[in-house]
This record gives sequence, C-alpha cells and structure tokens, in this order.
Amino acid sequence: AINSQNRVKIAIEFNTDYVQSVSGRPPDIESFASNVSRQKFITSDKCSNISDARFETYGLSFLPVMTRVTEMLSTKSSRSAKAAASKVENDDDEFVVVVTAMGICNSVKAEADSDGGTAESATEAENGSIASEAPHNAEPELREGEATLAFFDPTLTTGADGQVSFSFKVPNANTTWDFTALAYDRNLSTAEFKRQIIANKPLMVTPNLPRFLRTGDGATIAATVFNNSEEEQSPAVSVEFFNPVDKSVILKKDFAPAKIEAGKSLTVSTVVTVPENTALIGYRVIAETHLLSDGEQSLIPVLEASAPVVETTPFYINPDSTTFSMKLPSYPKGSQITLQFCDNPIWYVVTALPGISASTARTAPEAAASLFSTAVAEGILKTVPEVKHALQQWTASDRSDSTLVSMLEQNQDLKTILLKATPWMLDAKNDTERMTRLAMLFDTKNIRKSYSENISLLEKLQRADGGFAWMNQSRESSEWATYRALVTIGRLNALGFQPTDKKLSAIIQKALDYYQKCVEKSYRKYPKSDYTSFVTVTDLYPSFALSLTGKEIVAKNVQQQLSGWKKMSLPAKIDAAKILFKHGYSRNALEVLESLRQYSQKTPTQGMWWPILSDFAGGTMTELNLTAQALWAFCLISPQSDDIDAIRQWLILQKESRDWGNSAEASEVCAAVLLSSPKWISTAKAVDVAVGSKPVNQSPTDRTLGYFRTDISALSPAGKMLTIEKSDHTPAWGAVYSRSIRTMTDTEAASCDAVSIRKRFLKQDGDKWVETTTANVGDKLRIELLVKCNRAMDYVAITDDRAACLEPVEQLPKPIFAEGLCFYRENNDSATNLFISNIGKGTYLLTYDVWVNNAGSFASGIATIQSQYAPQLSAHSAGTQLIVGE
Repeated sequence: AINSQNRVKIAIEFNTDYVQSVSGRPPDIESFASNVSRQKFITSDKCSNISDARFETYGLSFLPVMTRVTEMLSTKSSRSAKAAASKVENDDDEFVVVVTAMGICNSVKAEADSDGGTAESATEAENGSIASEAPHNAEPELREGEATLAFFDPTLTTGADGQVSFSFKVPNANTTWDFTALAYDRNLSTAEFKRQIIANKPLMVTPNLPRFLRTGDGATIAATVFNNSEEEQSPAVSVEFFNPVDKSVILKKDFAPAKIEAGKSLTVSTVVTVPENTALIGYRVIAETHLLSDGEQSLIPVLEASAPVVETTPFYINPDSTTFSMKLPSYPKGSQITLQFCDNPIWYVVTALPGISASTARTAPEAAASLFSTAVAEGILKTVPEVKHALQQWTASDRSDSTLVSMLEQNQDLKTILLKATPWMLDAKNDTERMTRLAMLFDTKNIRKSYSENISLLEKLQRADGGFAWMNQSRESSEWATYRALVTIGRLNALGFQPTDKKLSAIIQKALDYYQKCVEKSYRKYPKSDYTSFVTVTDLYPSFALSLTGKEIVAKNVQQQLSGWKKMSLPAKIDAAKILFKHGYSRNALEVLESLRQYSQKTPTQGMWWPILSDFAGGTMTELNLTAQALWAFCLISPQSDDIDAIRQWLILQKESRDWGNSAEASEVCAAVLLSSPKWISTAKAVDVAVGSKPVNQSPTDRTLGYFRTDISALSPAGKMLTIEKSDHTPAWGAVYSRSIRTMTDTEAASCDAVSIRKRFLKQDGDKWVETTTANVGDKLRIELLVKCNRAMDYVAITDDRAACLEPVEQLPKPIFAEGLCFYRENNDSATNLFISNIGKGTYLLTYDVWVNNAGSFASGIATIQSQYAPQLSAHSAGTQLIVGE
C-alpha cells in the first residue's frame, strides 16, 4: 500500500542473456531477425508468442500519448529534450515529461538510475506493496472526487546487468492501480509481470455522492471514515456544503470525535436541501486526528427540478370535408403554441420516390429493383406532368428550407432530442441524399446510363440456360433469383413503363423460358403443389407463349384459386382476385373483393386499411406493398369503387410517420398512390385558419404541399376553437404543439391518439414486483415504461429523466431485444434514452433496473416518447416524488 501523491520508485530485474541497447524505442525487429537469420534458421517452434499488455482505457485512444512528447523540462539543467531523453548517468538527474491526448493531461515523472535500481526496491515491487506514511499537515490536503484517468506506457531498456528503474507520479486518488510489465530479449523469450497496488491512507474518507441533484431535492449525503491503521482512532469529522462561485458556506456540520477500531469504519450523514438559482454545489469532508488526516471535495451539478415539456394535438381532415373545427386544450401560462398544417400531403409521396440510385447493384434482384425504381420515376414524371413541375420547383429552391430534406432534419425545435444525439444521423443523410438525386431524373443521360448499367449486369448474370445467377460468383442459375427479377420487371411491364430495349427484351425472353422449364420439371415431380407464383409471372407478360405443360399448370392453378380462395390468407386472396379477373372470372373476383372489404377497417380521417397485413409483413415496406397490391386489385376489378381513394388516403397518411427508404417496394407504393387515380395531384389551394374569431397569419413554406407552421401564442388559444376552411377535396393533416417549462413533480401525463406512455417504479416483494414511490438506500428498483401505439412509427426516441438518487444497474450502452422490438439503450448522467428505429401498432412494456444510491426526497422526471420523423406524434408520463430512507 502506498500513500497517494507519493513518488514511488519501481525496480524490475530481468534475467536475460542479451538486451539490445536502444533508448526510448523498441528494437528493430526486422533488422534483428535478418541478423539472426545469418547465424541460424529460426523455426516457428522456437519463437515465443509476445502478449502485449492490456489496459482499460474506457473507450479512449491513447495512441498519441506514446508518440507525442510535448514538453521535456530538466530540473537541474537546461539540456535539450534530446539530451534529456538519452540515458542519464547521474543518479540525481531527473526530468518531467508532460503528455496531452484526448483532453487528458498526465504529468509523469521519470527517473533513470545508472545502477539500474536496488535489490530492495525490486523485492518491494515483487510483493506488490510499498508502505509509506505522510506526516500530518496543519491544513489537510483535499483530494478531488473525480480522479483523472492515469495511463503510463513507457518503453524501457535495461542496463548491462539486466535491471531498469523508473518512477512516475499518479493522480491523487485512493484506489487500486494495475501494474503490468512485459520483457523480451534477442531470442524473443518473453516474461510478463502483473501486480495490483492499492493506494490508501491510514485514515481515509470516502463520500457517497450522487451524479447530480435537482433544485429542491432534500438529499442525505453519507461519507465513510476508514481506519486503516493498526490502532484505534478517534477522528473529528467536518462536512461542508459550499457555493463554488463565491466560496460561501451553505451548510456546515461538525461531528464529535468517535472511536473507530482498527480496520473498521464509521459513516456520517448530512442532510442538505438544494438551493435555487445555482448550477453547482460544493461538498467537502475532512477527518483528522492529532497525527492523521484525510479530506475530499467534489462539485455536484445541480439541475432544475423543472423540464421542457412538449405536448401535441395532431388532427386529420378527410377528403370530403372542407371545414374542420377542434377545441384546443388549456395550456400552462407562458406556453409557446405552434400550429403546423399540410393541405395536400400526397406530395410527400412524390418525395419518397427512390429515383435513380447509385450503381451498387451486384445481384440479379438488385439490378431489376434498380431498373424498376428508375423506370417508375421516369414514367410518373411523363404520365403526371404536375409531379415533374413540383420536383423542378423543389430542386431549384434553397436546400436549407427545401421539401427535399429528410423529415429527421426538419423542425428540430419541435423535437425532444437533438438529431446529433441520436443514432440516426446517417439515416437522415441518406434520406436527404436520396431526395437530392431526384434532380437526376431531368437528365436523360443519367436515366439511359442507369438503364444501361442494370441491363448489362442482368446480361452478365444470365447463364447459358437462360436463368440468372444470384451474383457473378455463382456459376449456376438460381430459380429464386430469376423469379424475383422477372416479377420486378413484369410489374414495369404491367404499368407500361418497361424500357424499350431489344437487349432487355431478349434477356427477359430467355429468363422466362428458363423459369417455365424449372416449373415444368417441378410439376412433373409434384403435380399437386401450388404454382401461383408461375401464374403471377406469366400474367405479367401476356405476350409470352406458354408451352402445353405451362398452359396446363395455369389452368389447373386458376381452378384451385376458384374453389379454394375462401380458405386463403389475405395476401393470397389479393393475388387470387387479380388472377381470377385476368382469366375471365370477373364475377368471382368481385366476390373476393367483398371478402377483402370485410377484413378491412375504414374511418373518414384515416381511410381504409387491413390491420391483419402487419402479421404477414417482414417490415414497414412489406405491409405497405401488400396494401398497394390490394389497391391495384380494386383498380383492376372495380375501378369506380370509392374504396380506391380510401386506400390511397391510408397510404398517404403512412408517409407522415414512416420513412419509405430506397427500395423497389417504395417505388411500387408510390406508383400505386400516384397512378391509381388522378385525384388530389394538384397544387394546394388557399385555406382560412382562425383561432376563435382571430385569423391566423399564414406564410406557406411550400405552396405545392400547402405546408406552413406559425406561432399562435399571441392569440391566447387555450380553450378556443381552431377552425380551418379549405376549398380542395384532398386529405390533410396538422398538429398544435405546446412547449413549456414545468415542475417535474406537478406535471400530469399527456398523450395523443397515436401514442401514450406511463412510468412506474416497481420494488420486488417476494416473487412479485409491486408499484412504489418509497425505497431505501441499497434497494433495487425497476422502472417500467408502458408504451401504447395506435399506429406504426419510425425513429422513436424515449427519454426518461431519472431521479438524482438512482444509478442504472447496467451502465454501458447496448442494443436490446425486448417485446418484439430491437432498440438501443444509453444511460446519460441524468436520463436514460431508448432509440427505437421501428415500432408497430401494439402495447409494449419496457423496463430497466436501477440501484437506490442516496436517501432523501427527490424529484423524478417524466418519460417522454416522440417520433423524430413526425414530432407531432408524442406523449409523456406524469412526474412524481421519490422518497428514500436510510
């Protein structure tokens, strides 16, 4: 054991036959090996494995420490840094090396002795304990509570006698230090030495401090006095809380001397109420006798017992309504109220077009998907001129205020967490880049280049039998890869957007022949199997000439669809409806559509959708793509049905809270919405908005969307009616935001129709966890977050402000899989954050455990949930007070 702040000389002796004399750097292994190879052949069994020392650096890189010496100062001479780094012949000479890296500054005192140290010091290092006692000063030296991370990694060369001696100064902390040494000689023989050195004092104080406090908290701060000496001690203990700005004492308490037996400890506690209007509070504890003393002081951050609260009231207007009214809730005094409105959100679907993607396709399905995305985007621009005009306006506008910017980057002031504090920075960048690339659709050269690259890749992947290999490294054709490519390009053919290219037509013909042969081979072996996929592909290419066996397969499958569609799953019914209609069974196809209606849900504001499709979905876009296929089925079989616009309405509203990505499925959904009906594809018209009897000033940032946001705080909107009058028959959405600062313990829970959250503290009682707001120091509590989502959302962040007395059981951040969700959890000093990339409709119970660290009365913050993609979808829990006993 050593006293902290004492200089310690450590001597190590290595018994070696040879040590290369290199000062300050390791031997040159290459030249060393070449020299030895001239003398004898080195085989692998004669070479020892060198295991390097491992240090816990807590995620920081200390490589600059080993390579950058910023200052060398001689204490007795003004020799140069080069001379100071060379071997010192005088035992009294010493030099100081100051190194700086990653914001950490370590002062290291190095000493080199000409005799290489003594046997006595080597023995002390071997035992791993060096005893020293510092004399008692009149004024006890106060250690800082947060000790700087120390890291010393020198490269040393022994003297001719095989000894080396060095010393360095460690931070002033009562803790355990790990010492590791690695030695090697010219024969690559190695030796490793490890010891732990405990730095303590005969009389030592250790306070138990929280990471932070909140104003108004009544905290009990305990400090433990250790008697590490061999005699009974009676120290006097003094505790002070002070203002670090003006050094004024907030609270001081002196404890009368109490006897502490040798090897025992004593705990003293002080209760303090955190004052208002202070950012830091200092804590100082001193224990001393007539011979011994120790002290420690720390600064405790003080946070406000209030927090910013965001409450939202989203609303939706159905296409048939031209007037909308809603009573606004009451808001706390001083709240900032913001109105956000979008008159025609169908244009957000336009921004979701993948367009021309970068040339990263390596497989046949990827090449077909890239070809599909480019052709659909080009086809929509030609078919719907209004889309082309809108894109031209957006690409010509200021990108800092453009619609072609990811929703993750927009409206940062309305969100509960900064984008840079989330793991979705790259997602935002990719989304913005995708929308920026839509401008390439106006350049014919870019479109032709994309076609040429993808068609060339398909040609390269097509094998002699006509099938596509999955990737170029595969020698044989893949039936699955061929099917996927044919379906994707076949949808282009059905839309009328397939590029006119002789090479592509020849490639498709060969692939269809190959696929038909594969199906025929399977049919001969398994005639009773389901061949709906083959019928789907051949229906997408009506000009393809079926063989006799192919016709037999199609006819047999159509009869299976005719007799068995009632027992099929919902996705299979969608395919059955289209197959039956294309093969002349229109009446039966209408019956299938009626069955689809019976499984759907329909509301005036949300449109029409099938909740059961989420059970078949492998992700967000799979569910949307299945809905898009249902939309195509209704357009094909019953083109005059009112359900078509209702399905389109639901798909459009999904763009509010979901990132559709950059896939062929996104292109399919966009095409279904934009091409299934010409309705709503028009520039938004003027709307009249009023709060009570006062009109709202509008400055639309995008006239195509009819989007604007404005501050309506001056209109005193609390409890008044919000009315909107619009002239166009399009779906619309909007939201009212309330932002205010509220006291945590007085905050009541708030939610919206889309999401809600509840926070509870649970304490284990036998085999059960029961709700509680009281605990004792040392208890383990479970924080339970009950989340209810009424719709799917992307990029959801949950921020749970912890009470000052709680410490998470699991400190390190990590990804977690629970409740069918995969999310990332990180613990900050005052809050625990959960980042959920995708969350579906349902109820989720998320938990994490904490230790109770300090006694007192503490304000527990609220838990907030918000979609960072659609900040209008947010909710928060109620605040509470946590009472902790000793």
